[in-house]
Amino acid sequence: MVGEDFSSEFTITVMRKDDPRLMLLEIPEEENQSSFCAPVQLLPGSDELEIDDVSLWNQCHLTDEDFNRLRAIGLKGKVRAAGWGTLGDAPYKARTLIVLRHQIK
Repeated sequence: MVGEDFSSEFTITVMRKDDPRLMLLEIPEEENQSSFCAPVQLLPGSDELEIDDVSLWNQCHLTDEDFNRLRAIGLKGKVRAAGWGTLGDAPYKARTLIVLRHQIK
């Protein structure tokens, strides 16, 4: 929105490799599932949903099926890929798209 201040403050903390906050819990193999996650920015509008930058969409490993699912839930305007991440190896058993409408305050 015009005139809104989206600046934010953050702190960088250097952590040692053996810091207990970095220790992961042991997860039984049957509960350990590989997953794909991608944040997607929604630029709301009244027009049918479209991809803002198809090249970036593809670089973030997003698919036509991802787009069709977003369209099926009734989103309108434009969607813009904002990154991606994975846990484990492909093929991924879970796929998550996080739709962002505005910066989290």
